[in-house]
Amino acid sequence: MPRYYFHIRNGPFYSPDKKGCELQCLEQARELATSALVELARTALPASLAHEIVIEVSEDDREPALRMTLKFEIERLAPDELP
Repeated sequence: MPRYYFHIRNGPFYSPDKKGCELQCLEQARELATSALVELARTALPASLAHEIVIEVSEDDREPALRMTLKFEIERLAPDELP
C-alpha cells in the first residue's frame, strides 16, 4: 500500500510530514488533505485579513502528486466612515 505525505505551508510556516500515512489511493489522500485544510482554515482564518494555506501530497516521498491551496483575503472597498 502506498504511503502518502502531507506537507503543510501555513503562511510563512512550513511543516514537512516525516511519517506519512498508508492509504489505498491518491483519491483517499485528497479526501484527507481536504479535511485537514478545512480544519486549518477554521483556526487560521478568523484572525487574518489575508492568508494562504497549502498542502502538498506526495506518494512514497517523491515529488508532489497533488497541491491544495486555500487563499483568503479581505479587501475593504468602501471608504472609512467619518466620525
